[in-house]
Amino acid sequence: RAPSSASTIDMDRYALGVDIVIRSKTGDVPAVEYAPIGAMRDEIACAVICAPGSSGGCGPGIAQAFRGLPLERRCSAAAHGSFYARLGIELSTGEDLDSWNPPKRRFEGVENDENGFPENHSVDSKEKFLSRGRRRPGAVCLQMTWSKCAGGRKWPGKRLKRVDALSAAVDDVVSCALYVRQKYGDGLRVVLVGFSFGGPACWAAAKRLGSERLAAVVSVAGSARGGERFAKFDLDTEGCVKALDAVPRLWLHGTKDENVVPAISRRH
Repeated sequence: RAPSSASTIDMDRYALGVDIVIRSKTGDVPAVEYAPIGAMRDEIACAVICAPGSSGGCGPGIAQAFRGLPLERRCSAAAHGSFYARLGIELSTGEDLDSWNPPKRRFEGVENDENGFPENHSVDSKEKFLSRGRRRPGAVCLQMTWSKCAGGRKWPGKRLKRVDALSAAVDDVVSCALYVRQKYGDGLRVVLVGFSFGGPACWAAAKRLGSERLAAVVSVAGSARGGERFAKFDLDTEGCVKALDAVPRLWLHGTKDENVVPAISRRH
């Protein structure tokens, strides 16, 4: 749907998300942190880690021509339709949007405050946002890409089905989960959301983190990995799913998906 003028105004007031870098065993993980602001920080429901597919970048929802669009371009027109960007804004603010437009481009040369607002954003505008009623508690949302995809690099390419590729992705997801728990409290539980290749990465990361740290696992058109070579390193998807039987899970998959067969989601 075409965004209404009201939703465009709302987008201008929302925290834009803060660009951060998280250290992983495999390198620096670029991410965007969407966090509740003001009084909402006292009632954070959970943290949501959003992992992309094998192309990395902004994740699902954007046009196929821009697949793998690096996070550095998340405010560009090419990022229109980004599922993870909209999820981050809606979950962190506790409000629903009627727009798939990317966050507004930051003003050139202007730093952003801790909430993601440009420093030259009017105080009145900030206070109006902070004083608005909320529909639901907010959540911290981390939109990440793979450390090996930083700067728009293509990865893993032909290594997609190798154990070391999945292991590196798992390290990145776990590092992001530990980051939000360290920042917002060790008692904060985490939801892992993985798209395509991010699906098996999130399931293996979930097993490594342990059920006590998890709120749920979500697979969006997720693929899977199996066999002895993956099981040896606790990376086989089916084994991870079974080990986390008590953890709520959600499988989302389009029935006409031609890249990852829907049977994978149905199986679990």
